[in-house]
Amino acid sequence: DQTAAFLPGRYLIAAAELIKGENQQTPSGDPWSGEVFDDFESGKFEKWKVAGAAFADGPRDGVANSGLPNEKAHGTLTSAAFQINKPCLNFMIAGGREKTTSFEIWIDGKSIHQASGKNNATLEAMTWNLSPHIGKKGELRIIDEDKGKFGYIMVDRIVQSDVPAVPLTSPRFPGEQTIAEYAKSKNLDPHI
Repeated sequence: DQTAAFLPGRYLIAAAELIKGENQQTPSGDPWSGEVFDDFESGKFEKWKVAGAAFADGPRDGVANSGLPNEKAHGTLTSAAFQINKPCLNFMIAGGREKTTSFEIWIDGKSIHQASGKNNATLEAMTWNLSPHIGKKGELRIIDEDKGKFGYIMVDRIVQSDVPAVPLTSPRFPGEQTIAEYAKSKNLDPHI
């Protein structure tokens, strides 16, 4: 009985097939029509804890912007914890490119992804692959610890989606339920 024996080759082949299948799927649709975490249109940081002076005046023109009125101010926005329900987190970002001006997602006490601007004030779309973290809790941080030129960060339109706003640079991995279903279809133990 092959289901009782551990056959590493079968598991490796199944894992490769599953990951390949997950990455051949090219979801179509509007990447901005998913679950909106925040678009900053309310004029208040309702889902965020504000620390420091950089964000003290609230969103400016519908954007979290640490550079107004002063690029030299420091501060951090920390979101309330939220459930990760979709494989993609899409957002718009601009500002300084240093690590001292960054947008981050924290999961299980670790910074999983970080992004910064390109030393300009042009908001550009970005996507983080969160497929391995579906079902977990996440926390977002918008950080400005920079006093130099382009010492600011701008973030807007944070959306959980099935569709990436830009092509993903890291592979998509299947969630636990997909793995369990696939393992069952191949008569494999999903817990190995």
